[in-house]
Amino acid sequence: VRPQVEESVDKQLRGAVASFYETSVAQLNPLREYMYANVGTRLIDLSASWQALNSVNFSPKEVGMEHNGYVNLLTRESQMLASRFASLSETVVPSEIQDKLWASIIECMATMLVEGYATTKKCSIEGRALMFLDLSVFRSELSKLTRLSPLPGMARVEGFVKAFYLQEHEIMPWIKDHFGEYSVKQLTGLVSSGAGDLGRKTRQKVIQYISKLQAP
Repeated sequence: VRPQVEESVDKQLRGAVASFYETSVAQLNPLREYMYANVGTRLIDLSASWQALNSVNFSPKEVGMEHNGYVNLLTRESQMLASRFASLSETVVPSEIQDKLWASIIECMATMLVEGYATTKKCSIEGRALMFLDLSVFRSELSKLTRLSPLPGMARVEGFVKAFYLQEHEIMPWIKDHFGEYSVKQLTGLVSSGAGDLGRKTRQKVIQYISKLQAP
């Protein structure tokens, strides 16, 4: 389009056209991505899933074969969204746009999962296995509904759950490497709820270390 626009205006105005493209038009893609992210998060209701996740006991004495109820709620919301998309024609919401909306929604759900796992008061070895079971089931269900692969944000959730298995000497290096990927609150919650099976004094030392990383 730009060459046609430049050809249609006087030569003295072509500089203004170039400036317009370099400033205003160049900002359209970031603006579009921002809009997709905000619209996507409004297409799904995560309140019930969040409440259900917060009520889970991740410190059981044994692990069964059944995943937790919040996974069913997340799956149901995702299935409802997929049905809405399926009812729309390609001209109304093109597949490319659907993918962008899915990406923002799945990223939002991933953030919710990390936040939920980080706020659990105590996570036992069995609880860690339960988190992995829940995540595995949900990822499997999501993969049936969207063509996105890999699923946005899910590697971040998996990495967070795996961090519960770190040994004491591995905790601080891992935190340093992933600082910024996870919030201070999430990292503090990870340590407080049992990652590394730290003693009280060591746990306090690691939490202080996290605070120092945050300091300017």
